Amino acid sequence: MNGPNWRHGGGFRRLPKAGYLSFSLLLFLAALPALAQSSLGTIRGVAKDEGGNSLPGVTIEATNDASGVTRTAVTGQDGFYNISATPGNYTLKATLQGFGADTKKVVVQVGQTQGQDFLMSVRASQDVIVTAEAPVIVVTHGIPSRTAAVRISSITF
Repeated sequence: MNGPNWRHGGGFRRLPKAGYLSFSLLLFLAALPALAQSSLGTIRGVAKDEGGNSLPGVTIEATNDASGVTRTAVTGQDGFYNISATPGNYTLKATLQGFGADTKKVVVQVGQTQGQDFLMSVRASQDVIVTAEAPVIVVTHGIPSRTAAVRISSITF
C-alpha cells in the first residue's frame, strides 16, 4: 500500500495548538457577519409643521397591533426620529402640545427600513370661560327656593 498509514499516524498531520487557535479564530471571523444580522426592522422619518419646518420634541409612539407593545421615540432638533421594532403591523401616533395628533399605519419587516413622515397641524384652541354669580333666593308664600343664575361671558373656538 502506498497510501497513508492510518494506524501509525500517517496521512494528515496533527495541527499544533496554535494552529487550532488560528483555525477557530478564522471560523469565528467568517461567521461574524451572520451574527451581526438583526431580527428587527426600522421605522424612521421626520416631523414637520405646515410650513415645512422641522419639529423637535414630537413624541412618536409605535404600537404593535398584534401584541400591544409600544416603542417610543422623541424627535431631535432636526425633527428626525428612529425606532427599531420587531416585524409586524404598527400604528404610529405623533403628538406635540399645541398640535393635533397624527396617526398612521406601517408594516415592519426584518432588516428593512420603513420611512414615515408626519405633517403636524396647529390645533385650534378651545377656551370656554364661565362666570357664575351667587344664587338668588326667592321666597314665595313663605317657602324659600333657590335659583342659580349663570352668566357666560365669552366662548372662543
